[in-house]
Amino acid sequence: AMWIAEAGRSAKGELGELTTAREASVTLPDGWEGTELEAAPEDAMGYRQHMRVIMCGRAFGDMVVVMAIQVPETVANAAPEFLAAVIASIGPA
Repeated sequence: AMWIAEAGRSAKGELGELTTAREASVTLPDGWEGTELEAAPEDAMGYRQHMRVIMCGRAFGDMVVVMAIQVPETVANAAPEFLAAVIASIGPA
């Protein structure tokens, strides 16, 4: 939880305001805990790309693996099972 809060503050400089998603696009695999955030950073031409930021972690014995995935909202909505499979495939090296 502490890492998610700190990473969220760090991402704010790149993505602008981050808010908790009203409804998560991706269901985290068993054993993973985290949150899904929404962002809509504005580019130099004034266009806003709606993004989802999935911040999650999982304990593997005495090791904790954490990650943040930034993905366009359209991709998160179109391929949530793929993103969940990517998360599930992550483990300690």
